[in-house]
Order: sequence, then C-alpha cells, then structure tokens
Amino acid sequence: PPGCATAWRRWAKTSGRGCDDHPGSGPTRKHPAVREPPVTTPQPGLTGVEPRRRLHPLSPLLHSAKMLAAIIAVISIQGAVRLGLLGFLGTVVVGMCLVSAYSVVTWLVTGYHVVGRELRIYDGVLVRRTRAIPLERLQAVDVVRPLLARLTGLAELRLEVVGGGSTEAPLACLGVADAAALRE
Repeated sequence: PPGCATAWRRWAKTSGRGCDDHPGSGPTRKHPAVREPPVTTPQPGLTGVEPRRRLHPLSPLLHSAKMLAAIIAVISIQGAVRLGLLGFLGTVVVGMCLVSAYSVVTWLVTGYHVVGRELRIYDGVLVRRTRAIPLERLQAVDVVRPLLARLTGLAELRLEVVGGGSTEAPLACLGVADAAALRE
C-alpha cells in the first residue's frame, strides 16, 4: 500500500528497533512491501558523456587583472589627481572587489563538456547561454597563450566553426594539458 513504508518507518523510530533513516538507532528491518529501486552505476565508456568541467581556478584572477587595468586606464592620471590619493585608492579597491566578485560568479557558471559528437559550452551571468557545437563543424581549434596566461601556465582554446565569421567560442583559461586534450 502507498502509506505502508511511511508507517513502517514511524513504527521503527518509536519502537527503538531501528530505521533506514537513522542507521545507528538499532537493527534495521525492512517491511516486505517496501521495495528499493535497483542501483545502477553508469558505465563511462557507453554513454559518451563526460561530466561538465569548469575553466581553470586561476581564470577569475586573470579576468580581474584585465578589468582592473581597464578601470585604472579609465580613471587616468587626471582623474587620479582630482580624486586625490585616498580617493584614487578607494576607487581602485572598490572596483577591484566588484570586478573580482563578477569574475568569480562568471567562473562558477561557465562550463563545458562533450556530449556524443558535440561540445556544449555554458556561460552567462544574467542571461544564460548554452552553445552546442557539432564536432564535425569545427574548422580550426587553436591553443593560444597570451602573456598573462603564459605567466600562470594557462592557455586559451579558440574554436572556429564552419560558416562562422569569427571565433565562435573561446574557452579562457584552461590548463595547458586540458586545452591540448580538449583540442584532440
């Protein structure tokens, strides 16, 4: 009956004879009407789906450094003179905190994985976007190492799709080994 399992657990808790929910409370007994679903473990070679992966944990730091340099350039020397030393430092610290928070959130929501014969890329903070790129349509996959990425041992993967005008989906920043493996 539908409520039998719940009644059995309630009786097991009150009688002190144990329960599935509290393993240390005594011997566990199961009601004959309660059937548990069979445990199936996915076999990795058969499904063709690898788990969703994130970019390298240092990628928020690199994105923050780029945006912080842009903030300092926007303030410029004249703005720094008008704000004074404390105002300039305060603006840079507030900007650094905001940029770092945004970069971490972006890193948390960005991911990729291969499903069958396509690469799926998930990104976007305010507007979530999922791109499915068939592996057959990839024209070029380049591993690029800009200066900041090279200094930290990272790489950027640029994917060009047949019929696309520019780089379809740059994945920045991955570990060099991860980028090379994904390229293959």
